[in-house]
Amino acid sequence: MSDRAAPTGRRPFQVLFIVCLLFSAAAVLVGVLGVVAGETAAVLLGIVVLGAWLWLGGPLHLALLAWTLVRTVRGERAGLGLVWAYLAILAASAGTLAVGTGLTAPLAELLEEQARFLTDRHQVRLERGVRRSGPDAVEDVRSALAAGADANGTLDGMPVLVRAALRPEPAKIRLLLDAGADPDAPAPLGMSTLRLSLRPLRALEAAALSSTPEGAAVLDLLLDAGADPTLTALAPIACAEGDAQLHERAVRLGAGLREDAEGNNCLHLIAEFGHVDLLPRVAAAGDDPDRRNHSGLRPLDYALMKEEDEIALAILDAGGRPGQPRRVERALAREDDDAAYLALRARLGELGTP
Repeated sequence: MSDRAAPTGRRPFQVLFIVCLLFSAAAVLVGVLGVVAGETAAVLLGIVVLGAWLWLGGPLHLALLAWTLVRTVRGERAGLGLVWAYLAILAASAGTLAVGTGLTAPLAELLEEQARFLTDRHQVRLERGVRRSGPDAVEDVRSALAAGADANGTLDGMPVLVRAALRPEPAKIRLLLDAGADPDAPAPLGMSTLRLSLRPLRALEAAALSSTPEGAAVLDLLLDAGADPTLTALAPIACAEGDAQLHERAVRLGAGLREDAEGNNCLHLIAEFGHVDLLPRVAAAGDDPDRRNHSGLRPLDYALMKEEDEIALAILDAGGRPGQPRRVERALAREDDDAAYLALRARLGELGTP
């Protein structure tokens, strides 16, 4: 009779162990679903579950583990309970780590945004409109500005106007400019793309990076609002993107910066990315064919490295020289019967030590 009662007495504790284990699994599941769904309600539910685990699950696990250890010390059969306790604590710890790691950044952003929304909801709405695109986003920007949001605020470390110009929508840019946004406000940290680096970054440059009709329309709006093209690196952007129309416009406007933040001028960039069609325009613009960038490389080094033989010949014709002898050695070692390469090889053979 007593032998049958013992398991019955332990059953409630084993049920609690199972509940703790399931609760831990639920914390992981809800947290992961909250992150994947990206919905505010789901993420908040993840916070609730995680908070419940931290404040209730932890002490419960410790109490159950202590009970199991006491029964073990007394010599009672609590082996199964001890296993459950360790499994539950292990699963709970892993679940807490997984939920905490997966939700840390989204939750921090969400909580910060919700806190700001309580005190500055119009600015938060403006930022949401700038981040998104489409008619609803434009309407968010319109209503937020009408309610008093600051068009010269910052978003993601850059002026709102610059951030909006990265995803150019003329209607949205017009609203910001009409609300008094400074068309020349810089983003000091700038940004780097796969092709070039810009520091600082201004709205004109951000719009030019899109290489779209919308970007061209935004350029017009910014210029009409008084944006100063001499502060920008429009020409290097055009050369990196292979945009002949933008390069022509940059030259006509007198865009002042001839290099990106890494010291690459247009000849560096067309050599690296093979924009042969821009050669006549860049040559006419007078970029220095012997200019070294911050890595010590000259335009001819990029042309030889990328095997852009026509560009390399044009740079040589303009007076450019290689900055690294090994580039010349590798070019001379190539096996190619193309006419442009043969002409380049002959010219390189005539060069002395760089």
